[in-house]
Amino acid sequence: MEYHRIEQDPSGPASYFYYIYSPWVVLCQLIFLYLYLAAIIYPVHASTSEYSPFELKVVSHICLWVIVAGLNRFIHYFMRQARQRGYLQLYRQTKLLVRLPVIIWAFGNAANALLLIFVSPSSQEFFLIGVVATEMLSITVCSIIYCVLVIKHNRNKPLPDPQTDFAGRLYRQSTSSPMMDLSDRLSYFGNPDQEIIESQAEMLRYREDQQESLSRLLTH
Repeated sequence: MEYHRIEQDPSGPASYFYYIYSPWVVLCQLIFLYLYLAAIIYPVHASTSEYSPFELKVVSHICLWVIVAGLNRFIHYFMRQARQRGYLQLYRQTKLLVRLPVIIWAFGNAANALLLIFVSPSSQEFFLIGVVATEMLSITVCSIIYCVLVIKHNRNKPLPDPQTDFAGRLYRQSTSSPMMDLSDRLSYFGNPDQEIIESQAEMLRYREDQQESLSRLLTH
């Protein structure tokens, strides 16, 4: 892992930025998927095999799901490391985007099984290409959005969320008036947003992880 020492305030303590390498894993994942899409477009001659070309493509689709799930674990590992280091908002923004490729490809496996059972052999190849193309379009959109968020994070090199929230709280306390504080509190309690609740839950989980890590360090 790569850490970059950044200094927000010359008179304050230094912080460490966590660089996320998962876009490279996403690129490898997309390469595998597009190679599979290119492979199923061309006919497969399986004269020496007891299985039909369509059955071989369905089996390879399942094998590719295992590869996608394995690569997804690496992406999930990078994002979990980012969460443990305090980048809670980025983790919330990308949590669903990380899971969607595996879920979409799993639905594709189910769709291929239905094609194998209910669709005539003459039309199976056509429907398979349609299923895989739909999967690829959905996964590509999710991957692009995820990579944009992570690359923006790597380029901006932000402080972890707990430090940013603490600095912002100090700034608001030093610049806000009592009337402004009152309006902020009323707007907060009058509009309980789900995102705020999730943010507080992630912050509590982060604090608990930090306390557990500190206790393990002290015991050893």
